[in-house]
Amino acid sequence: NKPSTSFKPLTAMASGNDAMQQQQATNNMLNSLSQQKRNQIEQAVNTYRETLIANNQPQDVIQTYVWNYYTQCVEKLYQEQKGDTASGQDMASQQSSQPKERPSGSQSLLSGS
Repeated sequence: NKPSTSFKPLTAMASGNDAMQQQQATNNMLNSLSQQKRNQIEQAVNTYRETLIANNQPQDVIQTYVWNYYTQCVEKLYQEQKGDTASGQDMASQQSSQPKERPSGSQSLLSGS
């Protein structure tokens, strides 16, 4: 079991510019969300991470899953906040991304309140 130096979820996702662009886009979306929505995401992601740890998932798997889940949460709440003003391009990119299904256990944190 190698010691983890810092949380780098991007390493398993993509390399170089792709990872940087994805992180930038996610940060931009996150920064446009209200503090309440940011807190919702943080709670949901932490709960999901704890579930993965409790299930004895390897660290690299946890990082990849948590990053995927985090970006999905940010994208979903960002789209909700934009409401019906989303352009056709945004809708197309949302449909082409990963399925928006939430892991069981974390579902109520996002749909509630």
